Amino acid sequence: MFRHNKKTIWFYLLIALAAIGLISQLLTNTANFFSSILMIIGTAVLIYGVVYLLFFRKRNTSELKKYKKAVKQSKKNKTKITALKQVKGKKINRSKQARNHKHAPHLRVIDGKKSKRKDRATF
Repeated sequence: MFRHNKKTIWFYLLIALAAIGLISQLLTNTANFFSSILMIIGTAVLIYGVVYLLFFRKRNTSELKKYKKAVKQSKKNKTKITALKQVKGKKINRSKQARNHKHAPHLRVIDGKKSKRKDRATF
């Protein structure tokens, strides 16, 4: 009638035993319980710090610096454009804005593999 997986039954049994053990430890030996909890938290923080220093800190390469610089520049340009739009009574020169975006120094055109392109006119 009920189709339970054996793994889920064992999992719930393990959780129940752990809860009973924690409650009994809390009621019988409270000071030792809290000191062991603090030791576990301290060890976890220490391990996290070591892992962070060894693996994640090295990501601060020149590529990330370039990305941060691009984000900063983008935000700066966005604030300039919104400031121009907020000025009342003045019209924005659209041709000047289009000209500025046309020659953006951080954008490049990447040529693809033109030599391998099929010539459809000969088919």
